[in-house]
Amino acid sequence: MDPILEQARKLAELLATDSRFMKLRQLEHDVLQDQEKRRLLEDYEKSRMTIEMKQREFHPVSPEEKHAHAEITKKVHAVPALLELARAQADYAQMMDQVNLSRLSHGVRAASMMRRCLNDALAATCSLVAFGRATIEHP
Repeated sequence: MDPILEQARKLAELLATDSRFMKLRQLEHDVLQDQEKRRLLEDYEKSRMTIEMKQREFHPVSPEEKHAHAEITKKVHAVPALLELARAQADYAQMMDQVNLSRLSHGVRAASMMRRCLNDALAATCSLVAFGRATIEHP
């Protein structure tokens, strides 16, 4: 197997066994098993997405829609399990952001190292002479 894919598989295994991921999955399972909580969460998501889409498309959001969303938000905040789920989602999102930033950092470092190696090689070949010419002039 490709070494990079092997490392990606190991990362996936580590993420799957992380306590934050496991807690998130358990909370999701618990909420989805409770019909009332599930319905409330679905209503909240529908309301949130409706408002978000209108704002993204520069359409006005009516006061009724804002009021309805505020009411659903109050109901969600009154359910401790849903608040705990939201916190777990935020923790997981933060962890994944850190993973992505780490990946980006490693990519930038690798590119920087390649650039440094190229510059060092060019500097060396410009200063070395072989057969009466600089080595960079040879094929």
